[in-house]
Amino acid sequence: MKNLSKFQLIVFGVFAGFFIVGILVFAMFRTGDRTPAIEVLIWGSMSRNQFSAVMSSTGLDKNEEIKINYVEKRPESFDQELLEAIASGQSPDLFFVDSDLLNQRSQRIFKVPLASFSERTFKNSFVEGSEIFLTEDGIWAFPTIVDPLVMYWNRDIFTSAGIVEPPRFWDEFFDLAEKLTRKDPNLNISRSAVALGEYSNINHSLEILSSLVMQAGNPITEKMVGSGIRNIFEESRGLPAIPADRALSFYTEFSNPLKPFYSWNRALPRSKEHFISGNLAIYFGFASELFEIRDRNPNLNFDVSILPQADVANGRLTYGKFEGLAINARSGDIAGAFRVASILTSADSALAFSQVRNLPPARRDLLSSRPERAFMETFYQSAIISRQWFIPDVGQANRIFQNMIESVTGGRARVRDAVQRAHRELELLFN
Repeated sequence: MKNLSKFQLIVFGVFAGFFIVGILVFAMFRTGDRTPAIEVLIWGSMSRNQFSAVMSSTGLDKNEEIKINYVEKRPESFDQELLEAIASGQSPDLFFVDSDLLNQRSQRIFKVPLASFSERTFKNSFVEGSEIFLTEDGIWAFPTIVDPLVMYWNRDIFTSAGIVEPPRFWDEFFDLAEKLTRKDPNLNISRSAVALGEYSNINHSLEILSSLVMQAGNPITEKMVGSGIRNIFEESRGLPAIPADRALSFYTEFSNPLKPFYSWNRALPRSKEHFISGNLAIYFGFASELFEIRDRNPNLNFDVSILPQADVANGRLTYGKFEGLAINARSGDIAGAFRVASILTSADSALAFSQVRNLPPARRDLLSSRPERAFMETFYQSAIISRQWFIPDVGQANRIFQNMIESVTGGRARVRDAVQRAHRELELLFN
């Protein structure tokens, strides 16, 4: 430096100054151009630990651009708390919604336009049954997982009767009920083959009977272009016999004490309790009930299979509930909520939700793979064939189905009359 002339020192100083100023300007420009972090609040009924496990598994808990806060809510108080939160301006940006509660929460949901997420993309991404969230003008929620109705069966009871496989079709149940049901000369039942025929002490009566109707060829409701959803419960759909009549007739047969396959009555415990105690050969329940059954009776030797089918000609089908992530219409950041919903229903996130909750994902690309655990393989197969009809009000729909079933088993109405009345009551619900 001592050999540099005064002129060279001045030039060097000027360039050094420009260099420093350039760095500062660049840094200020970058800071001002940085996209602000998205912060959203999500409500759901899954445990906080499960949601945290998903965040950790996907690395979203370390993402500096997105901050997700999750609050666990009890299902029974969810709607009231959401209403109060909206009134106070503290409502979530997103919330998980079950497909059977979709109509009851629809007024709280921002329907995503198909211009933002196309119908083709939705259908290519998610399993067919989850299209209950899809309308002709938008998307109610982005599907996450499927909870299909499956058949749990007691392996010891089947083995003791010399039966090696569970039934695959409903018409097998007539012979099966005679072989597996234990009753004394007074028709007191000590062990049941299957819980069918009644409503009050059978878990998921609506879902079981709905499966029978849909398998017989009637989806119960259908989407109409430009006019919403229509109730078609009583329609024949071009078939020789009305599907709802066939389904109700079959369902109620097993509570008739005059029939040789009589296996259920109102005096028995609830079907899940009877199965867990080891006194029911077959229980129809949801995939989400697996670990509860296992934990409550670790000695119960049972397996799980796809719900029996009516006729392979109509294709396989079971009832399924679909969980979706919906955007709150009152969110202060709709765009940010949409971005987070897209991330949480991507393949990586959907797989994480599936693994944490032991339920099949709603994504087609994930359901095409074969899971390692035997029960999950059955759940995957059931998820692919899961369907659900649009229920305006779950509580009222259950009441209608209860009246329909019990009017037949109580001898107050014939099957045809009971179905007609249920159709009229459902029509009032839709109107």
